[in-house]
Amino acid sequence: MLKTTSAHNQEESTSINEHSFDGVNKELLNRLPSEQEKAQKSNNRNYPSAPFRPIQLHYNTHILILFLESVIYSLIALAVCIPVWIILIVLIPLGFTIKLVLRACQCVVLSQRQSSNAHVNCYPQPVDTNDLQWLQKKNHNKQVYQALVTMEKGLEIGKICELINTKLVLAESDFGELLYPRLTQKIIYFSCSGYCWTFDDNFAVENHVQQIKENICTQYDLQAYVSSMANKEMSFEKPLWEIHVLFDYGTFGDTLLMIRIHPVITDGISLLRILSRSLTDGHTSFDLKPRFGNKFLFLHTLYSICIGPLVFLQNKMKTTESNPLQNKELSGENVVAWSSPLSLVQATRLKEITRSTINDLFLAISASTLRTFLQQRKGIQNPYNVLANIPVDMGADRLYIKMGTGFCFNHIILPTNTEGVLPKLWEVKMNTDEFRNSPNAQVMFGAWWIAVKCLPICLCYKLWNHLHNQSICTISNLQGPDQVVSFCSKKIKSLRYWMPPQADQSLSISFLTYNGRVHMTVIADKAVIPNAHELTEIFDEKIRQLTGLLAHRYIPGDQAYLKLRLSDLSQTNNSNQDSDQSISELHAHVSSVNQQLSCLKSKLASSQEQSDESAILMEQVEALRQEFRGLIEELRKRESATDFDENVPFMSPSCSSTQV
Repeated sequence: MLKTTSAHNQEESTSINEHSFDGVNKELLNRLPSEQEKAQKSNNRNYPSAPFRPIQLHYNTHILILFLESVIYSLIALAVCIPVWIILIVLIPLGFTIKLVLRACQCVVLSQRQSSNAHVNCYPQPVDTNDLQWLQKKNHNKQVYQALVTMEKGLEIGKICELINTKLVLAESDFGELLYPRLTQKIIYFSCSGYCWTFDDNFAVENHVQQIKENICTQYDLQAYVSSMANKEMSFEKPLWEIHVLFDYGTFGDTLLMIRIHPVITDGISLLRILSRSLTDGHTSFDLKPRFGNKFLFLHTLYSICIGPLVFLQNKMKTTESNPLQNKELSGENVVAWSSPLSLVQATRLKEITRSTINDLFLAISASTLRTFLQQRKGIQNPYNVLANIPVDMGADRLYIKMGTGFCFNHIILPTNTEGVLPKLWEVKMNTDEFRNSPNAQVMFGAWWIAVKCLPICLCYKLWNHLHNQSICTISNLQGPDQVVSFCSKKIKSLRYWMPPQADQSLSISFLTYNGRVHMTVIADKAVIPNAHELTEIFDEKIRQLTGLLAHRYIPGDQAYLKLRLSDLSQTNNSNQDSDQSISELHAHVSSVNQQLSCLKSKLASSQEQSDESAILMEQVEALRQEFRGLIEELRKRESATDFDENVPFMSPSCSSTQV
């Protein structure tokens, strides 16, 4: 009886323990963090804050010290250069010969396939060396350019397909060749010769131009759709481009074209030139600024041959402090956003006042935006400086358009450790000036070519991924047409584009200028930056802050003209009657401008959405404000000159000697 009772108690306690153990297991499983919570926890961990330091101006360094530094650097570069080039002289011909032999086997393989498959053509074109960098398969960031074109309503999907097929796909040169053959070609891979272009026999423009079926009514819906498309890879079973068309969007029923194109087809500059020259009415072309690759190309090429190996080793060994934007656990889900358009006139005024460039201005404001984001959202009091990838255009200026990648990526320091927008701009200007006077762009451009010729492509990808992962983001800037262009008599209102982040980067910031306005866009990984709107809002705030700081500054060179103008005005005020009449006219003009300014402000306050109309109103308000300030300044000058003429008598020599 005792044994039975004890056995019963043991079984009961065992069942209770098993039940309690199961409950504990379930509770523990419920408490285990999900993948999203793990990524969020890694993002929210404590990151070190940089010590505060004074800004060091390189211009204050003694010239003798700079000379000694350059001599020592040149000696070290020569010591590294000589053995490296001896090795490369052997490896480059050897690697080139091996790949040429493998490519010769390609026709044999293709001839065997052609007997069973008639769609395989015999002489495919190998992918260019600089285009191979885009053919790496990545888990997180999808390799696709996205551009959003907003235009007037009135076109149908059939008409759009016909125009694209006629003006782009079937466009021919004077010699009867296709101008843009890659639009009808797809990429295939051969184990002996690598990636090659081949024509798609099943090509149809209807498979690439499609109407968006989703119900998209608001800007939030549109951004969600663009974000979803940014997470989809391009299919290699057909040519790597597509256009999505949305009708009746927004208040004015606009037509939207979302262009998706793989970077291996062409880069952003060539794409803009193709769309402007072939697709728009009147074959509009716009003048590009002088390309970086053509300025001092010969001297920088010679210099890069001497110090190239040392520069490449320096770029590879660069290290940055731990940063929450350099998260290795990316979700692979990207989100996009864009800011309200910025007046190019306003941006040009800011860069002329600070004697910088548009690129310097955008880099400085991007650095200030990232600093504020890291302070407010990540809790870092004083972030360290970070590295950013910038694409440097190395293409030559040609009358005809050559499809392909004509740029290379280079590192530049973003001064997120510097407080204040203007000091950041000074430091960015010093960094960019140093970069322009260095052969870094030629070194990185040539290093990729040498690596592809000597090494297997998989090793090239690993090496360049390491270089890209040293930077936290990619920042690019494209120059579009200066005036409004039209497509089939429909005006194009705005242009925006997104460059994909490189390697395992979590952020890419893009700028595009069109019709006197600058559009800033952001694409970010959701695990690192869940809400990309925060960056665009901070960017708008920094623009307003910098504009306010420089509101009363004159553009260098214009102040002398203003003094000359005011001296001429004071000389014309000898007649009191004429002076009073001109002052009264100025008062009337000031009141008229003030009334116009009040009306525009009321219209701007009534428009709630960030539409193109509100952007135009903002530009008009800014122009009237500048005119109002000029009138007030001129009015004060004339009134002071009039008071001086009335109150101070003409001083004769006797009078002056008496007063002295």
